Amino acid sequence: RIPVRIPAKAGIVPLKASLFECGQFGTVNGDTVTVRVPGKAGITNQTRGANLRLDTRELAGKQVIFRAQMRTRNVESDAKGEHVGAKILAISTVYDIAYYYFTPSVTGSQDWQEVSANCNFAKAQDSMQIIFGIQQAWGEVDFRNISLEIVSQPELLNVEVPKNFQCEYSSKVRSM
Repeated sequence: RIPVRIPAKAGIVPLKASLFECGQFGTVNGDTVTVRVPGKAGITNQTRGANLRLDTRELAGKQVIFRAQMRTRNVESDAKGEHVGAKILAISTVYDIAYYYFTPSVTGSQDWQEVSANCNFAKAQDSMQIIFGIQQAWGEVDFRNISLEIVSQPELLNVEVPKNFQCEYSSKVRSM
């Protein structure tokens, strides 16, 4: 499937559920993306779900916020950690270094709630993978009212530093 091209103008862009590649664990029903991961003790640290394929060239150098309403049902794991549970996860690769952006992970059963993940698209973006799913856990999660918001980035200030400039640190910082 060809990645979806998003115009880089600032603003909110609704994303249809049909834009997702659902694979083994996801389904689309109307405007809702559902991910169901069967229970398995010792499940690996992988995020299973529906992938959003975006052409990120137009988003280079922008801040993007992925938003959705999320509902969970019986999301559980035998692993511990803040990363375990239902979430939106974006993995950005720049010069072979991976950067992770994500919503807080949710376990258990919760009714619809707003979630968002802020991502900074580098100017030298190699790739971006956006997964709406469940990491190192099992259960069911629904996502609806999915959108992304492109936030215009202010240009960095061009400040001249005086010749022989040297930072001064407080005694507290120096003692660390």
